[in-house]
Amino acid sequence: MQLEPRILFIKETGESPSPKGFRRIALFDVAFGSDFTAHDWRLVETPSGGVHAYAPDLKNGTKSADLAPVFRDKIADLAAKALGVKIARTAQRA
Repeated sequence: MQLEPRILFIKETGESPSPKGFRRIALFDVAFGSDFTAHDWRLVETPSGGVHAYAPDLKNGTKSADLAPVFRDKIADLAAKALGVKIARTAQRA
């Protein structure tokens, strides 16, 4: 079974950076193939300008998923591209 991720929904958060310089820039849903969708992932900008994707935390504060860094980076790249496309489309309508 191939679990190729794709972004289904993304929403910019417009949050300010934390004291350490990290900033949540979007929330998104990601589908893995046609059989599994994960909701409420976070796209976070790092102080160096990079982006990371994080699965939502559980109610007890633990991670809801652990992914290999290369796979997590792929999801972050897809989300960043989807956010850029969404922002560009919104700007064209204005």
